[in-house]
Amino acid sequence: MWWDQTVVESLGPGEPEPWERPEEVDWAMDVCKEQMLIRRDVVKDEEAPPEQEMTAEPIEHPLVAWDPVPLPELVPRKEWVEIADPQALAPAPPLERRSREAYLQWRTLMDGFEDT
Repeated sequence: MWWDQTVVESLGPGEPEPWERPEEVDWAMDVCKEQMLIRRDVVKDEEAPPEQEMTAEPIEHPLVAWDPVPLPELVPRKEWVEIADPQALAPAPPLERRSREAYLQWRTLMDGFEDT
């Protein structure tokens, strides 16, 4: 109820305000507009261009004239991937090296425990 008592105008853009067009606008539309439309740097054509025929080459019905490419020719050939042997790409290190690496890791771990 208090909102309705305080709000004087309704929400929204409202009605446009009345406005009288100045007299100089009418004068400008009559005089200046014609001056702007006249191009003095272009020679005026006295004769219109000749009338042209609007024709197209006759063709069959579009679906009859359409020569589609067979669908199998549109699908590219699939390239099959060859499964690689991981052992051939990166062979396992020799046995002596594996045991030596394991011993060095174990020794490093044991030395780390001694320090604490």
